[in-house]
Amino acid sequence: MCKLSFSANGYEFNEVFVIPESDQANMTLFTEHPMWDVFDTQASSEQYRPSWQVIFGFKLKRKPEYVIVNVLLPILFLSVLNMLVFLLVPESGERIAYCITVLLSIAVFMTIDSAMLPRTSKPATIISFTLMIDIALSSAITVMAILNLRIYIKDPDSPVPKWMIAIYRILTCALCRKRKMGPL
Repeated sequence: MCKLSFSANGYEFNEVFVIPESDQANMTLFTEHPMWDVFDTQASSEQYRPSWQVIFGFKLKRKPEYVIVNVLLPILFLSVLNMLVFLLVPESGERIAYCITVLLSIAVFMTIDSAMLPRTSKPATIISFTLMIDIALSSAITVMAILNLRIYIKDPDSPVPKWMIAIYRILTCALCRKRKMGPL
């Protein structure tokens, strides 16, 4: 519900009476909006010191097609593209460029999307959180692709680093403890 109020400032309430023509707003000059539908209107008059005021109320409903086509589907497609990096063959040499391209496209989409959203909103929009999670996941996927290529290109005769052996031992001990606690 969006309310607009008009008053005759500079006049006393007994000098000017502002009264609406009917209890509905006149919508003859209204033009359609691509994101919103107006499905109900109200018009009322009330005494507001120092003058009268007319209040027009508009009940708005968001058109879901606009948000689905222009916001949700691109986020979904970018997320799917993000995960497809691991299907690329390491020999092609395009994994890192692909990861960075998807990361940059999510960042560009986030800046375009933030221009459509309100600047300050008390509950932050779910779309903003989704895009931030997508950027974080895309960054993690980029790091994983870099590490994956580093391990792939590494000489097979070089020794395994001590820190990697320590991580392996910690993880295997944790997995063994979980298996022992389970039912026999």
